[in-house]
Amino acid sequence: RALQKPSQHVYLVGGAIRDLLLQRSIHDLDFVVNHNPIDLARRLADRLAGDFFVLDHERQTARVIHKLPGKQPVTIDFALLRGKTLEDDLTGRDFTLNAIAMDIESPSVYLDPLHGNVAIRQKMISASSKNTFNDDPLRILRMVRIALETGFSVENETKILAKSSLD
Repeated sequence: RALQKPSQHVYLVGGAIRDLLLQRSIHDLDFVVNHNPIDLARRLADRLAGDFFVLDHERQTARVIHKLPGKQPVTIDFALLRGKTLEDDLTGRDFTLNAIAMDIESPSVYLDPLHGNVAIRQKMISASSKNTFNDDPLRILRMVRIALETGFSVENETKILAKSSLD
């Protein structure tokens, strides 16, 4: 929070929130920022003496890798908010259980427009939209990985969407 500019809104999103709710260890943090995410990532890397990489200039995505002796490195990604609002960004994510955000200014408040917390409690993987797999076919592999890691089931409609995207 100390590194963000006054006009920046920064949200922790995705799998880190899911893993936090599941009380799993977290080594990968994804943040969305309303503007200048690459600059924020560079400032964080400087502060942590971490490694800094621009992953995609066009989509304004950068990564910081923070290494501590004897511990697993922490990967911290910063991306530009996709869409006009945080809800637009979350709706465009892969699965409802990854479409949860936390405003770093209010860490006790979760923003969960697709009811990902319910999916987590039900141990169910559900696509965030009908276009989930058409937007990114690699999400099928991610779905399988999440199911294997968590023991969650895949919702029938999500299975149908995945299969139909392969046709």
